[in-house]
Amino acid sequence: GNHVDNMGFTYSTSKWTPDEEIYWKDQTTKAVFYCYYPYGTPSSVTAYKFSTKADQSTLANYKASEFLWGKTGSVSPTESAVPITVNHMFSNALVVVEPGDGFTAESLAASNVEVKICNIKTDASINLATGIVSASGAPTSITPLNEGTYYRALLVPQTVEENALIIVTVDGVNYTLTKGFTFKANHQHRFTVTVNKV
Repeated sequence: GNHVDNMGFTYSTSKWTPDEEIYWKDQTTKAVFYCYYPYGTPSSVTAYKFSTKADQSTLANYKASEFLWGKTGSVSPTESAVPITVNHMFSNALVVVEPGDGFTAESLAASNVEVKICNIKTDASINLATGIVSASGAPTSITPLNEGTYYRALLVPQTVEENALIIVTVDGVNYTLTKGFTFKANHQHRFTVTVNKV
């Protein structure tokens, strides 16, 4: 019963262009606009399936794990562009690895360091009408993107029971942060792991 269903838009040269030309229903009927990214072909508006990448060690995979959603309601017909504010529907986890006893910043930087965020569900069911996200599937380990001074990954909002949450491997030695945590939509969470040789 919608006036327009799932219309794709492409951004180019400072404007958005729809896949097909569309118009207001009439001169008085107000409209509610929903926006989501990336564009897809949902079989269900209330349970759209989307998955983040388990390996986000490349920028392409990190970006492919992003999901944005927004809504603007009760807009009267206008010739102006309709603004729709979109939000990040997933959590952004930042992991900072700091030198402890037996390490200096230089020796840690010269070490072979690997980071894993553990026990994370990567599948999401998204209600495109409300913007509510539910995590599903079996937990796995996420390899975050190395940004030099920190690591980051996009995670489906969820609560992780107390367990090995972050494992930092330095030259083959594992350092584990055991913690229960709730990852919230549109929030950035920072974790600092201090590694000690002794």
